[in-house]
Amino acid sequence: MVVCGLIAAGGHARHNMLRISDGPFFLAVGRHPFAGGGLPGNPLVYGVAYRYGRILFPLTGWLVALGRPSWVPATLVGVYVVSFGAWVAFAAEHLRRNGRRPVLALWILALPFALLAFIQPVLVSEPMAGALLLLVYLYEREGRRRAALAVAALLILTREPMVLALLPLMWTGWKARRVAAMRDWALVVAPYAAWMMWVRLRVGQFPFLDPSISRRQALAVPFVGWTSVLRSGPSGTQEVGVVIALVTVLAAVVIALRGRWRYPLTHGALALCLIVPFLGVSVFRFSGEAVRVLAPIQSVLLIAALDRGGGPEPRTEPEPAARVPSGA
Repeated sequence: MVVCGLIAAGGHARHNMLRISDGPFFLAVGRHPFAGGGLPGNPLVYGVAYRYGRILFPLTGWLVALGRPSWVPATLVGVYVVSFGAWVAFAAEHLRRNGRRPVLALWILALPFALLAFIQPVLVSEPMAGALLLLVYLYEREGRRRAALAVAALLILTREPMVLALLPLMWTGWKARRVAAMRDWALVVAPYAAWMMWVRLRVGQFPFLDPSISRRQALAVPFVGWTSVLRSGPSGTQEVGVVIALVTVLAAVVIALRGRWRYPLTHGALALCLIVPFLGVSVFRFSGEAVRVLAPIQSVLLIAALDRGGGPEPRTEPEPAARVPSGA
């Protein structure tokens, strides 16, 4: 598992990951996760509330470092590497349960995000989000509802848009358990809601309302962000981002029309893909941004595409305990 992560991050000095892209911001938050400030550069540009809002990845680095700021640069890279390896390993487990060869999970290393990591690894939370999402689905497939809910809460604290991938689980729970399911999912969202309130009190803004430049125009009317980028005379990198987004949507359409939907993975992949047409100009404006945002979506779509099962997977629910007849 760790080897796969090292493949993605290897060949480059550790300090490079901490100096480019999101690396400096995750490092600043990871060193002082409860400080609510201290980001390098202009806070209006880089978004203090936004950076503190997606807390699990930097907080994990801080916890592994036992709260020592000087250890966080090493532990954050370690968390990234292990997360990347877990991402591939959980994909392999899904494929094994689908009757496919687990080695096919290495196709994740051919996704645009992984190819970019070969050239220039960046310290981002997408591998952790991808791994947690696949773990949620593994627990759901086993009928381990409480474990799935607990990991779902961690997933939302890593990247809140990933909640879209949980919609099939919410719907299934609602059909089966109604009010009890609503209670359970309210508890799943509670840690994120509590953390949002803390960020609001500590930083002065809700993360999703952060006015930073990097957050403006992140979403738009479907396909308007795409066409706006193309009309403005995009650079080669922006064109690649739009093409990758288009291919992602087309792959989702093909998988949906194929009809062999395996719960919850195929359902979650298509639900998560709903956000892609809504991507705004800012997602395509920065180098590699679209590649990063689309990475968890593409990994789940890839597993769904590799599945050649004949139909939906039967749900595996825990067997009720056997009742001993009275008088036995």
